[in-house]
Parts: sequence; C-alpha cells; structure tokens
Amino acid sequence: MGKRLIRIPAKDIPSKISTVVSKEINVIMHDQTTLFGSLVSADDQKLLLKDTRLDLHPIDFKNIREIIYDYTASF
Repeated sequence: MGKRLIRIPAKDIPSKISTVVSKEINVIMHDQTTLFGSLVSADDQKLLLKDTRLDLHPIDFKNIREIIYDYTASF
C-alpha cells in the first residue's frame, strides 16, 4: 500500500477540517513551526490538537499556514 500526503491550505481549513477529525496531522504555522498530533475537535475558528505526550493544544485557524496528513492509497 502506498501513502499520499494530503495538504489543506489555510483558506480551505474551515470547510475541510471535519474530514480529518481523529486523524494524525501536521499543523504548519505561519512562523514555520510544526505541531504533530491527533485532531481532537474543531469549530469554526480553532482546532484542538492532542500531541504524543497527550497534551492538548488549542490553535486558531488564523495562525495556521496549512495542515498535512497521510492518506493510505489503495494501490
């Protein structure tokens, strides 16, 4: 099985965030820092990310450059 990286640019996050709830994601911020974890929840202005230490991080959409996650391809 192959994997694909799916990128969600900042402008598409509000409409597509529901497709990645409970998946592992990389959140790239405008200052180029990256956060990795599982998406716990999201509303219309922010998301809640749980990292590998089980700490919760609320992140405003306005601070996010893009979200990247793995998609397992069928080939």
